[in-house]
Amino acid sequence: MEYVVIFGREIPVYGLLGVVGVLFGICLLFLICKAEQESFDDAIFVFLWAGIFAMLGAKILYLTVELDSIIEDITSHKYSFLYLLSKYTAGGFVFYGGLLGALLGAVLACNFFGFSIRKELNLCIPTLPMIHGFGRIGCSIVGCCYGMNYEGPMHITYVASHYAPNNTPLFPTQLVEAILNFGIVALLLLLSQRKEWRKKRTIIYLFLYSICRFILEFFRGDEYRGIIVGLSTSQWISMLIIISSAIYLYWISRRGVNESTL
Repeated sequence: MEYVVIFGREIPVYGLLGVVGVLFGICLLFLICKAEQESFDDAIFVFLWAGIFAMLGAKILYLTVELDSIIEDITSHKYSFLYLLSKYTAGGFVFYGGLLGALLGAVLACNFFGFSIRKELNLCIPTLPMIHGFGRIGCSIVGCCYGMNYEGPMHITYVASHYAPNNTPLFPTQLVEAILNFGIVALLLLLSQRKEWRKKRTIIYLFLYSICRFILEFFRGDEYRGIIVGLSTSQWISMLIIISSAIYLYWISRRGVNESTL
């Protein structure tokens, strides 16, 4: 099921769940700002800038990963320019491109408005796995980002997907990742009960999600992920983030660095 009918109009399921995720993210951001007595007006500006740059980053990395296919399609002269433009701009996003774009957008917003980068990032970061979780539910419904062949418990079998192989039992990578994202949200909020942990929310999220993503990539079945030396593009990015985050967490724990001064 790729579309739902609302008021007589077909609405893409993935896009609809993306909007729902954003609305939940905004509500979560409001509650965090209220609980921690921070300005929601400031945080929502950063949130919006991050969202715009996330879309751009996700699309740019997708086009980068698909560069060989794009060149092949162009040089084959089989397709019109308008068809190729529609094919590569209408869909296709890579999460890590979106993550890097969101971080860049947040930093630019903070510099533009004169906000504290560290404070605003730590306020907004729990909204990211919240939105991502809803997005992965959308992936599960339409069949993109599907898992490998798997006949065990909780497997998914599509019958009319344009993305996943139909009538084949698959590992539910999308739903597993959604659950893990929501679990990360819960953990970040739980850690927020202690003020010193609030200052580490961003780095903790990056560390935890990257571990989850690195492992889940082994259970993916789709081929369009970019494979380098046996590992996907996302796994290489995950390893870089895991190592960088671990070094940073170790450094601040050993030296007792007060993050508010960094």
